[in-house]
Amino acid sequence: MRRIREVAPSCDHGAAWNPDRMTAHDWPYILDNGAYAADVNDEEWDPDPFLRRLNELNDRMHRDPEFVVLPDVRGDAAASERQTRMWANRLAARGFDYPWAVAVQDGMTPDQACELAVDVDADVLFVGGSDPWKVSNSAALVRAAHAAGLHAHIGRPMDLTFADAVGADSVDTTSIVRNEDYARLQAFEEQTTVADFAPTE
Repeated sequence: MRRIREVAPSCDHGAAWNPDRMTAHDWPYILDNGAYAADVNDEEWDPDPFLRRLNELNDRMHRDPEFVVLPDVRGDAAASERQTRMWANRLAARGFDYPWAVAVQDGMTPDQACELAVDVDADVLFVGGSDPWKVSNSAALVRAAHAAGLHAHIGRPMDLTFADAVGADSVDTTSIVRNEDYARLQAFEEQTTVADFAPTE
């Protein structure tokens, strides 16, 4: 955290944790559900670590998360919507009350994404999905999120200038920190203009 704040002091920085790892601190942070990591590793998603982390937040952390990503299904809009609705109901029934994020997957329209977020009382539209789909749809999703009064977060934004150009409120930078690729943050900090961005068809 010290290093990234030195490299990009004008930006706000926090942590992103998943159910396999969470270290107590007083920085801003988000909690992911672990579904993406499970899918990438060709594993079945296990909800128990996610639920354990939610149960531990009050005891282990010094502050509430900025948001918690509701369970989703990578790359499948319809299945992801069903999963998100089901888990939103389950978590509410268990008494959890955190700022929630809805993960948007390939094929979900901005209207569908915002309707889902409103229905499950989420605060954040988390733009996920494949990289090509994200490049083509992020601008419209961010605009729709803002029009609906939602925060717009881009997961794995590839390029920070791209995320800035489409108006994202926040982005993942965990890969930058993990790979110590601080030059990307420094370049973003030092840019004086926002690069042109034209969504692909």
